[in-house]
Amino acid sequence: MNKVVEDMNKNKSNQDKEELKIFRNFVKHYPCKINMDSIEKRNPPEPDILCKSINNNKFAFELVQCLHKNVVKTLEDAVTLKKQTDLLIQKLPEKDRNRFINKYSNSIITLHFKNNNSLIRRKSIIPDLLKFLLEDSKNLNGEILSPVNGKVVESIDIENCSVNGPIIMVPPSAYFFADPSIKVVKAKFLKKYETSYEIELVAYYSLQPEIPIVHFLNSLKDYVEKDISTSQFKRVWLYSYTKDEIIYNS
Repeated sequence: MNKVVEDMNKNKSNQDKEELKIFRNFVKHYPCKINMDSIEKRNPPEPDILCKSINNNKFAFELVQCLHKNVVKTLEDAVTLKKQTDLLIQKLPEKDRNRFINKYSNSIITLHFKNNNSLIRRKSIIPDLLKFLLEDSKNLNGEILSPVNGKVVESIDIENCSVNGPIIMVPPSAYFFADPSIKVVKAKFLKKYETSYEIELVAYYSLQPEIPIVHFLNSLKDYVEKDISTSQFKRVWLYSYTKDEIIYNS
């Protein structure tokens, strides 16, 4: 149980650090100059951030990430598949493991899995992939159409270069992501916060692929203008951390 609590505290600490980093970037665009030394993370039911301007006026901000659940799933799956591949290489019989390492000692091997299969199905195919890579007599280089169950694996890219390999890469699978900005803003509008100060909401992108603005921004504007009076927020910001730019503010 202590280990579980320790992991939860560690995850929260990492999340807090990430949000503080994102907020510090955001306030460079804020119309009032913020005293960076005054920025502090707060706990619910307070808004996420409390800070002061250089004139000593206090501001409260709530932060929310525009992140579709499918993005999280594809990223987590990619990490799991890479770890599983690395583990199975290490579990090969010593002779095969040494042969694999020698054969791909200067290679980056990128495995492209199809996303319309369960994680279990994708994991189950890895031993066959390793067997193919190990037993093929050719000096493999470049993109190879999957010789192992093309319904699960799209392709294998092998790049021979000056690296200390083999290095296994598993990029997140391609997926269609709807923009989640309206959904996350709606959820924040329904919450109640305890603070003596006016609150501003910062919805930010960091991992979520951004849909072209024309496809969602008008709907977000309409919703905010219509419903912000029902919330505790004075203003809503849409901020791209990846591009370091303000997309919208009410």
